[in-house]
This record gives sequence, C-alpha cells and structure tokens, in this order.
Amino acid sequence: MKYKVINFSLIALLFFSYSCTTRSPSSDSSTSYLPLIRAEVQTQKSYDGLTNTMESSLVFLTPELRQAQIHELARTYGWSFEKTNEEKSKNLESTSSQMVFFLAFYSPEKKLNQLEKVKSPFHIFLEADGKRYAAQIKRTKQPTFELKKLYPFLSQWHIPYEVAFPLPLENLKEKEFSFEIAGPGGHQVFKFSYP
Repeated sequence: MKYKVINFSLIALLFFSYSCTTRSPSSDSSTSYLPLIRAEVQTQKSYDGLTNTMESSLVFLTPELRQAQIHELARTYGWSFEKTNEEKSKNLESTSSQMVFFLAFYSPEKKLNQLEKVKSPFHIFLEADGKRYAAQIKRTKQPTFELKKLYPFLSQWHIPYEVAFPLPLENLKEKEFSFEIAGPGGHQVFKFSYP
C-alpha cells in the first residue's frame, strides 16, 4: 500500500511538472530572430600592446533586419496588427532616404565614449564609390532591456549608438561599401555589400 501511494505521487508530480514546461508557440519568433542578428553583427577590437583601446560591434540595419526587429518587438509587447503595420510604414520611410547602422562602442577612456559629441576625437564615415559620407550619430535612448532583446551581443560596458548616413540604400545595391571609425583608439574598417 505504501508503494502504491508513492507511485501515484510520482506519477502526479511528473504529470504536473510536464504541463508546466510546455513551450508556448510565441517563443518561435525569438528563436528565428537570434540567428539572424548573430549572423549580421561584426565585431572588432583594437589594442595598444595588451591594452584594449576600443571595441566596436556593428550591425547594418537592412530593411529586412529592421522588419525582423519590428516582428520581435511586436511579439514581445503584444502589439496590435495596426501598431505593427504603423511601425513597418515608419521603417520603410526611414530606409528609403538613409542608411542606418547600430553601433555598440566601448573604450576604457570615458572621454572617448562620446561619439555623438561634435568635438568627439573619433570620426565615423561611410566610404562608397570613392566618396566619403559623414555620419549623423545619436546615442540610442531605448531601454536597456529592449536593446538587449534586439542586440544580444550588447554588454554593460557598450554605449549604444544609431549611426545614419544621408544616402539611400538604392544607390549602393550590389556594390561594396565600408563603415569606418578612426581616432586615437585605432582605425576600424567594416566591409559590407547589399544584398
């Protein structure tokens, strides 16, 4: 009799623990987004001897990647169909007139971590078709938890920036271009082509 009670208790425990661990269908979106963003990020580190002078992780926010981010945020926040479509429309407008990158930047020297300042010692530009385009840099104001959701490589030391260039993506289709950061911490070149 004692063993029957224990067996019944074990079966009940297994049944309840299994029912609590089933996956929700909404988690599938996140599993498809993570490999996409990981494939798109480029990271470079610069050193002076053994000392890290700067670290940059860069993502080119293509229209396709931005759409995936909108779907990820819609899933996370439970946006309505209307809100999701509104965000998609804003995305199409912004990508038609400019190229946008997400930059996670770190330098151990605090005064170098201010890329958005006019007098920043770093210069960021896009080089394409033999021309250089100046960057419009702004520090990202999104909440940290949201940024970590969209950019899982972001660390607590990185400072997030949105870097835009007033150049329509259509001008660079099927051409190579480079995103460059130059300053006292080093010179980093990120190469891209679309698509």
